Amino acid sequence: MDVLLVNSDPMMTKMVRFLLEDRGYRCRTATPSQALAQAFGGEVDAILLEILLHEGDGFALCEALRARGYRGAIVFLSRRQDLADRLRAFEAGADDFVGWPAEPAELLARLEVAVRRAKAFDAQPLGTRVIVGDFTLDLSAGTLVMPGKPAIRLTPVELRLLECLMRNAGLTLRRETLIERVWGYDYGGDNRLEVYIRRLRRKIEPDPDHPCYLRTVRGIGYVFGPRVGTSRLDRAAFTVR
Repeated sequence: MDVLLVNSDPMMTKMVRFLLEDRGYRCRTATPSQALAQAFGGEVDAILLEILLHEGDGFALCEALRARGYRGAIVFLSRRQDLADRLRAFEAGADDFVGWPAEPAELLARLEVAVRRAKAFDAQPLGTRVIVGDFTLDLSAGTLVMPGKPAIRLTPVELRLLECLMRNAGLTLRRETLIERVWGYDYGGDNRLEVYIRRLRRKIEPDPDHPCYLRTVRGIGYVFGPRVGTSRLDRAAFTVR
């Protein structure tokens, strides 16, 4: 695994780098501007980000990486770890957030899970698509095509979440089911699922505050499919290819 470490704290950088290299990973350090240049060379499996940086902050860097199409894992590793910071990291497009100081085994396990899931989507065969009515989710390209809009680029977590919902179109999925399928473990009870649901709604809904495609079933979870009375979801039109 090739990890890019973006952190302005010399001692923390030294300790994390030792931990990663002791595990057998390749670890490089970078400033935010260097990270933007190096992330797209095809060799960076994961980026470990601190929030507080000499050049701007980790949130802005994460947003810039996702906006430019980086599909590898992004995990925040930060001394700042209150709920607001965690949720803001997920709003920026992070896969996970680990507070520092961290238990080494937990940090490595969560980093490996994030990388494994990101790589699974990069390995999708060309042309792998999930189609529900007029919605086409292209798993290999990481995009959603829907009527009246150009192709919408999705982050890896958005892609996994929307794939799960679309493959079960018309069925209500419990929060616990979505959490397990998208993140693969109990992440401590923060609201990252709700954060990513909001991100998807901003991208696909005509009115994100009154969603008609990605809907909440109060007390249970979420369902993908048009509201009854607006347009009909024809199960026969649901195909995966």
